Amino acid sequence: MRFKKIIGLIVGVLALTFTLAGCASNNASGNGTDKEYKYGSITIPAKDGSVCNAPNYIAYEKGFFKKNGLKADIVANPRDISDLEAGFASGKYDAQNGDFQYLPAIQNGAQIKAVGGIHQGCIKLLVTKDSNINSVKDLKGKTIGIPAQGSTPQYVTSIALQNSGIDPKKDVTWKVFSTDLLAKAAEKGQVDAIGTVDPYAYQAQQEKGFRAIIDNNNYSGNQKMADMGMKKNGSCCYLYISNKLIQSNEPKAKAIVKSYQEAADWINKHPEETAHI
Repeated sequence: MRFKKIIGLIVGVLALTFTLAGCASNNASGNGTDKEYKYGSITIPAKDGSVCNAPNYIAYEKGFFKKNGLKADIVANPRDISDLEAGFASGKYDAQNGDFQYLPAIQNGAQIKAVGGIHQGCIKLLVTKDSNINSVKDLKGKTIGIPAQGSTPQYVTSIALQNSGIDPKKDVTWKVFSTDLLAKAAEKGQVDAIGTVDPYAYQAQQEKGFRAIIDNNNYSGNQKMADMGMKKNGSCCYLYISNKLIQSNEPKAKAIVKSYQEAADWINKHPEETAHI
């Protein structure tokens, strides 16, 4: 996974818009006196241990929220996107590092805005080491295992399929398995390929010899992956901030953006410590 700087353009996007409970340590962002927090409290639904959620944890544990005047509370991440939407609309939640599963929700009126990309490279489409599938074109007529309908692995795979002239609705069959059972489903022949996330994808490759047909980490600019729609400067996870917060407190929203930018930069420089945390 490659974390990217949340570029200065994000602040411009915000300007235009305006015309961890159990993960805490004693010196982290959630402690101190109220006077230390210029912009008050924020609540972030991110407590699930996901590698993709690293910016939330690092911004908290390494004190970037606190440094930027924010008293952060990391709470459980609802699994149902409708609960997340309701939380943002009501003001229960303020920000989240999430995948582009939320972009259709925004199109449908969810009260959040994507203000910039945070990282790429947590999604892969894998096949077993002895599979006769060697390219995206070989997926036509095949069954693909995914963790949920509408999940990010399904979106990433669909982008690659479309760029290869394959209709993701008609030319493949999607089959849902629990994330921890996807690799076994492929080994048993229940599916021909699996769309999954790290660390499960990494484990399947390292421990069981699975091969990657699609990898949305294209930081190196590989042309083969770019042709599938996996662009060098693309993202799979974004910073989302509630419309309510953006409209009511511009400086606070900018402080959130800055905290995530600093966390993403820190992660790139300290990957092993990040994994440990």
